[in-house]
Amino acid sequence: MTDVLVVGGGIIGLSAGWHLARHGARVTVVEAGEPLRFTSRAAAAMIAPVGYLEPADDQFLRLRTDAHADWDRFAASLLDDTGVDPAYQRIGSLVAAFDDAGLARADALRTLHAQLGIDSSVVDAATAHELEPLVRGMIGGLWVPGEGCVDPDAAGRALLRGIRSRQGTVRTGVPVSRLRSDGDRIVGVTLSDGTDLDAALVLVAAGAASTGLGGIPETARFPLRAVKGQSLLVRDRTEAPTVRTVLRAGANLVPRGDGRLMIAGTVEDAAGLGDHNTVAGMYEVLDRAVAAVPAVRELPLDGWCVGQRPVAADDAPVLGPSGTDGLWWATGHSYYGILLSGLTGRLLADAVYGDRAAADRLRLFAAERFRTGTPKYASLTHDRHA
Repeated sequence: MTDVLVVGGGIIGLSAGWHLARHGARVTVVEAGEPLRFTSRAAAAMIAPVGYLEPADDQFLRLRTDAHADWDRFAASLLDDTGVDPAYQRIGSLVAAFDDAGLARADALRTLHAQLGIDSSVVDAATAHELEPLVRGMIGGLWVPGEGCVDPDAAGRALLRGIRSRQGTVRTGVPVSRLRSDGDRIVGVTLSDGTDLDAALVLVAAGAASTGLGGIPETARFPLRAVKGQSLLVRDRTEAPTVRTVLRAGANLVPRGDGRLMIAGTVEDAAGLGDHNTVAGMYEVLDRAVAAVPAVRELPLDGWCVGQRPVAADDAPVLGPSGTDGLWWATGHSYYGILLSGLTGRLLADAVYGDRAAADRLRLFAAERFRTGTPKYASLTHDRHA
């Protein structure tokens, strides 16, 4: 029997598995396909906690700012533990402004950043073009020097090596069909091939598919929807790269650190579950990107990506004990899964091993809030392309 069985091999599940293994847990990760091949790979992977106007005291926003600060620790620990560089870069982000309304928004964001202790500044057209010379029609923007990005593929390779080096198991290609129970307790899972796996604790980190697993008690369920995102990767120029920063300019253009450039992505709230790109989705992404950075049209295509963001009713994650013994949640990270992966993985592992402060932090994001109505977070009803 394994100590903790993690359902889901995206970056959230792998981070939790690695942090648990570092505590000494016997960990098994079960992934329906290949690790990091779906939503995690399609993410822009910006390590940027705030780009929208939200209440400064919102606990979800505070979780994101703490996760941003934690990425230095997370990346350094991964490299030290595994020898694999997760390709984390603090290259700064630029929120481009193309009109007076954009400049006003940049100034409002700078005020929010100041309240949160984030260094940022509104820059004029000349400075903005020094940062990103190839953006067309930019009259200024918001420069956030401490923000950055990561390559989810590289981070995933590091996490997989870290789990396996501590005798953890990663099973791929066989989905979990249902959770198994003994009375009122979850005691393991059944795979689609009929194999039963026993576990002292099941941690469900299966993204938008988390609440669709069989065997979840009704009392543990909560509302979770899938928001489809389509993105593409291109090969940027080695000399004089097309994009130098984490650029938010209608689309999100994010260097991967290995010569590739991620262009993300659509927000398809009513698309339903699916794993394919569409002509309309790719047209939308490319149209936005080329409008802002015309030079993108000349870059060679590296690949298409698609994912399903797991989004709860208030956009905040669902973490920790489910209310059913033996079952914990690690899902609902919405538009911030890569950003939150290091911190939430650490909090989950620490709480499993009895850390009271971690358990208290997770309690703010328990599924119970959908039954009791508290706490409530600021639902992110905004243009997430900006």
